[in-house]
Amino acid sequence: MHRITTLWLPLAVCLLIGNPVNVRTQGLPEPLPDETDAEAGATETPWANGRLQVAPGGRFLQHENGRHFLYLADTSWSLFERLTREEVDLYLKDSADKGFTVVQAVALWQLSRQGNAYGDRPLGLANGRFDPTEIITTGGADPSDAIAYDYWDHVDYVLAKAAEHGLYVALLPTWGNYVSGTTSYAVNMSSNIFTARSAKAYGEFLGRRYGHRPNIIWVLGGDRSAVYPNGDFRPIWRSMAEGIGRGATGEPLKWNDVHPAWDQLLMTYHPRRVDDPGSSLWFHEDAWLDFNGIESESWQVAQKVETDWDMSSPKPTAVLEGRYEAESAKESVLSAAAFEQRYQLYHAMFAGSIGYAYGHKRIWRLSTGAESWQDAMNDPGRTSMQHARRLFEGFQDAQLLHRLPDESLLDGLTRSGDPDDLLLAMRGGEGEFALAYSTNGRDIAMNLARLATGTADAFWFNPRTGEFADSDGRAASGAFRSVSTGVGASTTVFDPPGTPQAGNDWVLKLKLRSTAAATFRPTGPGTGDVVLRATSASIVGDEWRLIEDETAAGGTRLQERSDGTPKVLVPVADPAAFVEFTFVAEAGTAYRLWMRGQGPNYASDSVWVQFSGSATASGEPVYRIGTPDATFYSVEGCDYCGRSGWGWQDNGWDGFGPLIYFSESGPQTLRLQRRQDGIAIDQIVLSPGTYLSSPPGSAKDDKTIIAVTQE
Repeated sequence: MHRITTLWLPLAVCLLIGNPVNVRTQGLPEPLPDETDAEAGATETPWANGRLQVAPGGRFLQHENGRHFLYLADTSWSLFERLTREEVDLYLKDSADKGFTVVQAVALWQLSRQGNAYGDRPLGLANGRFDPTEIITTGGADPSDAIAYDYWDHVDYVLAKAAEHGLYVALLPTWGNYVSGTTSYAVNMSSNIFTARSAKAYGEFLGRRYGHRPNIIWVLGGDRSAVYPNGDFRPIWRSMAEGIGRGATGEPLKWNDVHPAWDQLLMTYHPRRVDDPGSSLWFHEDAWLDFNGIESESWQVAQKVETDWDMSSPKPTAVLEGRYEAESAKESVLSAAAFEQRYQLYHAMFAGSIGYAYGHKRIWRLSTGAESWQDAMNDPGRTSMQHARRLFEGFQDAQLLHRLPDESLLDGLTRSGDPDDLLLAMRGGEGEFALAYSTNGRDIAMNLARLATGTADAFWFNPRTGEFADSDGRAASGAFRSVSTGVGASTTVFDPPGTPQAGNDWVLKLKLRSTAAATFRPTGPGTGDVVLRATSASIVGDEWRLIEDETAAGGTRLQERSDGTPKVLVPVADPAAFVEFTFVAEAGTAYRLWMRGQGPNYASDSVWVQFSGSATASGEPVYRIGTPDATFYSVEGCDYCGRSGWGWQDNGWDGFGPLIYFSESGPQTLRLQRRQDGIAIDQIVLSPGTYLSSPPGSAKDDKTIIAVTQE
């Protein structure tokens, strides 16, 4: 063990952190000159594009210059502890060569009490347990000097070497057991060492030491929930975040204060697999949390990502841990384990995640001997992760940053009896491209009318090889067919190469030939369509008002006041407040009612709808103004469908609602009255044909603006 000198931090630092921490040190080392120069002069590193940040819209990550960032991580939790410098070089070079953009590692790992590869510990021990108030450092950092080169010098080396290879490090300050004990918290708290005070001081140490590095992504947690039945550990995690923030920026940051200095850091939280969905359960609104973290069973990845996507205030989501290669129910067949890694990755990305963290049983442990980590570096799951980056090649950064999952692209069942066997699809924000993933190679029925109007080239992408292929699965450089998309296009079935079965996964890529000329569906209403906007509303009472909104049709939305009143269970025959629109309709014609709206949450996303002359198909009065009878519109069209931004829905729930007929031709009145407070609406459509069987736009994050037909 190293000879050490025990000194207290200077008084100013102790006052700054509010808790004296005994750091065995002769002064915290500055960045090594060669490291700083190398990073500053590297023009090809990712951070040459600027700091990582949450992209506008709150869904994905980008660099400051607008370059899209894919979180594609390799998991090596015990990296700082298990490997020598030479082994670090080998591992990080191979990770970069395999296309990973991030490696995930833990500063205080579960076995760190035994020391790292050089016998050095990060913290002092008290009664056999780590003491977080005693951080062990020594003067100097010469690796040839066993006295000088300490645990934290080795961490420095790993981070610098990762930067040399263009890799970000998702740095966990500690594994979660040191905050909340073992996974079975109620049974065993033996490894808990942190309090809120010591967590903040430890966080500040890390922030001061590593906050200057451009390739750090901070990850709190570590396979632990933040709240257990017998303990709430959010104050400790929040204190650690505050400490990191203060150490890195010099600002007295608070977890619930939206301070611009937080933008200098990128932070998330790594929960447990049983948490559903993950960090958003506890920290979604915290100022320090930039993106959410998920750990998941393989068959729950898409579901958990979708749950985060549907939250009313968007933040990006990353799958930080799934099932590992060679460590799953399917590990008896190596190719099956690789398949599981692939579909976890593509389920995550196609459901709206910023990316996925791959893992291998031997590599996260960095095992030696008969199950050496070095022997696992070329296993098929690990080598296939890089192909996801090739899939995104050819798309502009802005297109990737505005992509969104869109299940309405898929016509028919998206799930089979196998919980792993999903069909998932996403598209560009302007409908200029679409990607669909068939987990087991089932047919993909694509609703091409959901894309921009034009001609799209179709490609098969093989996730196993990273190659594009023809209809028979042979490598090909060009499209295997072209299809018409947008207005007037029909549903087309695409049959992936091979036989549907586990392991025969394929991606369908549709890309419009001319995105500059593409117009997102629809270009305009069809014959007989009634299209109204908020700007033509007549408002009675003080519950509704018109608000300028650049995202709304005509730049104005109709907004109902949010005042916390209970849901109105039955429409009122003579309401004191309502909104009315006038239009002309034809008697005996079946109209589908569509509205585009948004609501902040499930309790503020519906409205009662009535008409002056509406009737059933047989002519009986229904949904009439002046009666307690109405149909309703809800931004969320089914249980747990979620909502995000503007969305089109009809007057149905979990399926189409009743068609609207009118007993007489001529002028009609549509009335909206409160059902739930807080909803916003900008467009209303009554369609006898164009939108009779399909919506005018997306159910979430919609940008469709339809030309007005009646003022």
